Parts: sequence; structure tokens; C-alpha cells
Amino acid sequence: MVLLLDTDTVDAGAVIAELHNAFRVAGTAPGLTITPLTPHRVFRARVSGWTVGDGTSLMHFEADPIALAVTNSRLRACPVDRVAVVAVSPGSWSHRQHGVVATVDSRVATLLIVDQAAPYDFRRVDRGESTVVHVDTGLLNLPPSAIRKAVQRLRPSSHLYQLYLSFLGELREVAETNPEVLSELNSTTILLTHALILDAAADAPGEPSSASADIMHRVRSYIERNITDPELSAASIALAHNISVRTLYKAWQGTDPGLHDYIIGRRLELARDALLDRSQLTVAAVARAHGFTDPTHFAHRFRDRYQVSPRDWRRINS
Repeated sequence: MVLLLDTDTVDAGAVIAELHNAFRVAGTAPGLTITPLTPHRVFRARVSGWTVGDGTSLMHFEADPIALAVTNSRLRACPVDRVAVVAVSPGSWSHRQHGVVATVDSRVATLLIVDQAAPYDFRRVDRGESTVVHVDTGLLNLPPSAIRKAVQRLRPSSHLYQLYLSFLGELREVAETNPEVLSELNSTTILLTHALILDAAADAPGEPSSASADIMHRVRSYIERNITDPELSAASIALAHNISVRTLYKAWQGTDPGLHDYIIGRRLELARDALLDRSQLTVAAVARAHGFTDPTHFAHRFRDRYQVSPRDWRRINS
């Protein structure tokens, strides 16, 4: 085992820097922001990592409550083309990427695909552990659209879900007991990751009709263009697309989160980036610039989402 970090051996003031360094060495996107959700003086984490092959690595970490996020601004500064497949231990956590929010409270391990070339937000509210395979996308010979669909559609019912979950457990055991043979499993790791993504990305029965899918595509684009408008609402969106509010909600039906929560979530994500990128603005100014007319309401929403105040988020990550 290559132990990259044990916070028991690190001063509380150095925990954040050491966490970022360990995760970076283990293969995560260099723009990753790590936020312990408990005070640094009591936060505990262990991070281990192994090289499987050129462009392929294995990571295992266990930690107290933690938030991991990559923003658009960090990706622009540190672009990366890599996919992570994660086995998350039983417990309570959430993950947001490519318009999909997964909120999990499970008694069994869960498999997760993370597109490291796109923004994401993962947070765990209890102590837990994860085993992660990182593969450079160039090795997978798959278009970005397949990876995006796999992130959105992976389910326990996917054909290779349980197989890959078992494979991750076996791969970690090999890494801990006989790491010199990991390189012999590199081709298998790449091929199985390719197959998992391809299978999860396949069109599923019961998907929305093409008309609804077209409405959804146009609505999402409209929301992105108008996300900072405080008047953005279901009524204004429906009016802009010459459809009824009822038709809009029908097209959005089955999408998680709901329309209102999606708009709030995107505003919070953009505001979170702006708190770091536009440090000359006050928190209230950032709130108003992203569609929140009441800075106090923004602060409450921000804390509910990220378990930290906007002011503390800026201070911790500056």
C-alpha cells in the first residue's frame, strides 16, 4: 500500500494543503477543491494510491464528512480528460454532475461514474470510504457524449454494475497485498471501464419522447443564458418557448432535481465560482449578480447546499 496521507500525522493548519496534494498524486483532477465538513482540528482522513498503468491509477480514501468539488473556473485553469469510477461505501452522500443529482442513503456500496472533465460536486455527511479507478479518456476511445450519458444513466440494474463493483474490491485487495502485479491488470481495467461506460450510456427504455427531449434541451439552454435574471421562472420560461407551464412541467417530469431546484442549484454553483473568481465583489453583490434579490436568502441557500457560509467558503478556498 502506498499511503499518501494520514491526517493523524499532520498539523491541523496543514490538513487542507496535504489533502489537496494527496488527492492530486492519487489521480484526481488538479482543480479539485476539498472541504472538510468538520473542524480541521478533529477531521480525520487517510489517502492511498497506486499506479496501475500509463494513464490508469487506483485510489482509496476514508474520511470524515467531506465535500469534493470541481468548478468551471478551475477546469479552465487546469483542464483534464479523465474518468473516475468510484465504489462508495454504505452511508449518506450526494453527487451532482451533468444535470443529475443523486442523493443516496444506502446500506450497500454504490457505483458512481465521474467525468473529471466537467464540473461536479460530491459531499458525504458521515464518515465513509471510497475506492476509485482513474482512466485517461484517451485510452477509452469513447466520445464525450457517451461519458456524459453514462454519468447520467448508470444504475444498479446496468448489466456490468455489480461486476465492476466486485472488480474494484478485488483490484484494491491486489494493490494492498501484491502491488507488483497491478500492471498486469491494466488492460483489464481499461477494457472493463470502457464496457461499463458503453453499457450505461446505451439508450434505455422509457426515456422521454423526442419532442420532450427537444423541449428539455432548449429549456436548459435558455436557463443557462438567463440564469442571472431574478425574474427567471417556470412562467417566463414557458412564455419564451410558446408552451404552457403545464407542458413545461410535463417535459421536466421525472428529472431530478425539479425545475425550481435546478435553477437555484445552477445559481448557487455559479455564485460559488464567482466568490473565488470575483474577489472584489462583496457576498451580497455576488448574490445579486446571480439572480438572488435577497442576500440573506442566498446565504441560507448556500449554507444548506454546501454546509458552509459564502464568506467562509471564500476564506477557506482563497
